[in-house]
Amino acid sequence: MQENFVRSQRPAPGVLPDLVGLEELRAVEQDAPFIEKALHSGIQGRFSGPGQGQRISYRRRRDCISKTVLAGKRRDLKMRRGLRPVLIYNRGTVRRHFILTAIGKDRPGIVADLAEMVFDLGCNLETSSMINLGSEFATMLLLSGRGDDLHQRLHMTCKHLEYEKGMTIFIKPIEEGAGPASPPGGRPFRVRTMGEDKAGIVARTARAIADAGGNILELTSHLKTAASTGTPLYEMEIRFDLPRSVDPDGLRRTLQTIEESLHIDITLSPV
Repeated sequence: MQENFVRSQRPAPGVLPDLVGLEELRAVEQDAPFIEKALHSGIQGRFSGPGQGQRISYRRRRDCISKTVLAGKRRDLKMRRGLRPVLIYNRGTVRRHFILTAIGKDRPGIVADLAEMVFDLGCNLETSSMINLGSEFATMLLLSGRGDDLHQRLHMTCKHLEYEKGMTIFIKPIEEGAGPASPPGGRPFRVRTMGEDKAGIVARTARAIADAGGNILELTSHLKTAASTGTPLYEMEIRFDLPRSVDPDGLRRTLQTIEESLHIDITLSPV
């Protein structure tokens, strides 16, 4: 596979590195490298290639401008300020999955920025979890897409988003074919806790579930203030799978011990 025809340019002080300068990009058939997108306004690039026609879309805030790269033709494409290239790449045949975790200051538009990034890369957003944590906004996304270079494109685009929007983003490829930690046929359960906020509620409850052979699927918790007394109250809910060979009564007895020790309410119920 050919290398990408992309050269980084060091931005001037105080200028956002809208990314890369394009030298020459070649569009060829199917298994050729994708046409890398350039985010830096004012860059000029040339597109050529013996392959079939490729289409590149540039999106302004409200309108789209499209240009077509014709087979066997060479043309200059001047990128104007305010336009950002959307995607051109080799889709390939293998679908790959990634987990993307993003954290940033809570603000209007943070979800839209992430969703547009996923869309522009031609990825599919399969599962997501988003929450406001104090003054920060955190999200975890399960993405899928095609192309051997997908990891590289994700990494490059996320670095741009980090610099431009002040976010922290992590990307982890998922091993294809890897199954869940829970064995098939496990029984789903739910644990709920409620009581005065104390150290050890999460740690001791999670350890009891793990020691019983349970696999936690989701944990949500929040702190609130009692209306009558002003006492901080901690609420938590854990969803987990328990192997069918495990007696839930043993776990229930362990949770009752924690309940008495911490003076909180704990309930265990099947889902």
